[in-house]
Amino acid sequence: MDTKEAGIPKENPHEVFRQTMEISKQAMYALVDFSIQNGVPPQQFSHISRVFEEDGHVLLPPIENMRAALVKVHGPTDRAMRTRALTTRKTGQVFVPEEQADSVHDVLHESTHRAAWLKDRELGLSINTTNIAIQLASRFGVTITADGKVDPNSDYIKRMAQNEEERENLIQFFTETLKAETPKVTEAITEWVTQKANGVVTKEGKKIILAEEDMAYDDEVRYANEIRVRMMQQNGLTQETVDAKLITAALTGDINELIPHL
Repeated sequence: MDTKEAGIPKENPHEVFRQTMEISKQAMYALVDFSIQNGVPPQQFSHISRVFEEDGHVLLPPIENMRAALVKVHGPTDRAMRTRALTTRKTGQVFVPEEQADSVHDVLHESTHRAAWLKDRELGLSINTTNIAIQLASRFGVTITADGKVDPNSDYIKRMAQNEEERENLIQFFTETLKAETPKVTEAITEWVTQKANGVVTKEGKKIILAEEDMAYDDEVRYANEIRVRMMQQNGLTQETVDAKLITAALTGDINELIPHL
C-alpha cells in the first residue's frame, strides 16, 4: 500500500505526508520483526521507536528551494541537484519537499538514515562522525577522532610513516578513501533495505508497494547484493540470516559483520 492507493489527494500535502510516514513506519517495523525472527537480538533496535517521533520529519516547501540551499553549501554537484529528500547530520531530522510527500521510498530511505543517526547518538558518538566511518577506518588500521578526522596517531600511520611528509600523505590517503567508501557503503545498504520493504506485509495486513520508478538505484543495490552473496558463500549463511544482518547494519550503522565481505 502507498499513499496513492489510500486515495489521499496531493492537494493536501501535509495529510499525504502523515499517511506516508505511517506506512513507512509500518514498513520499518516489519523489517525489524523480520530481523528479530532471523536471529538478531531485539536490543539492537532499542532506538527504532524514536525514528518516527513527532519532530523527526519535516515537510519542506518546493524541492527547488532545498536544492538551491544544498548548492550554496556544496556547490552545483550532481548529488545536490538530484537530492529528493535528506537527513541532517546535526539534528538527524528528515526533510522532505512537498513534491515527495507521497513517496514511501524517500521517507523510508531517509528514516533508515535517521535510525542509524539515532544509534550513533545512543553510542555517544559526535555528530561529526558515524559508526560506519569508524568501523571502515578500523578496516584500514586507522582510527577516527571525535571531530571525524583521521587520527594522525593511528597505530598504522605511526608504524608506516618514516617522516612528516609520509605521515601527511597517509593521512590524506585515508581521508580521501573514507570520504569515498563511507557514503558508498552507507547508501548501498540503506537503499537495499529500502527496496527490501517492497512487498512486505505489515502486522496490520497491509502490503507495502513502492512506486516502480523508485525500484532503481542499480549501482547501490548491486553493491549490496554482492556483499550478500559473499556473506552467504563464505559464511555458509541462509539468505534470511544475511538479509537480517543487512537490515540491522542499515538501521544501526553497525557493519562489523559486513566488513570482511566489502
